[in-house]
Amino acid sequence: MSDGFSIVRIMTTRVISVSPETTLFDAGKKLATYKFNGVPVVDANNVLVGIVTEYDIIAHISGRTGKKNNALTVGEIMTKNPYTLSQDATFEEALTLFRDHQTANPIPVIDNNRRVVGVVSRTDLLKGFE
Repeated sequence: MSDGFSIVRIMTTRVISVSPETTLFDAGKKLATYKFNGVPVVDANNVLVGIVTEYDIIAHISGRTGKKNNALTVGEIMTKNPYTLSQDATFEEALTLFRDHQTANPIPVIDNNRRVVGVVSRTDLLKGFE
């Protein structure tokens, strides 16, 4: 294993994302279907505007936040400034970010214009040990 290689080698490039207008119900279905912990939230130009996770959805559906409206959208509950990695980040940088922020998963990989070009999950990191 080399910790200096680019995350491009391990990141998932077939990104499943949602828009801020997506309902919590539809976002939850997408997470369940693809077995993801979270997905990037992007605008019409594929620019990252946030991330929504299983926890975000469960907390709102359960009424923990005091909102029980079935019409809630992802844009209302998403994390607006999620942790990100640049497309030229190294494996070591990804490891450090996941270590320092245990609740972050997945982490969007963005280009210089904040367009999502991939995601890295904890599972993807294990590919670095192959």
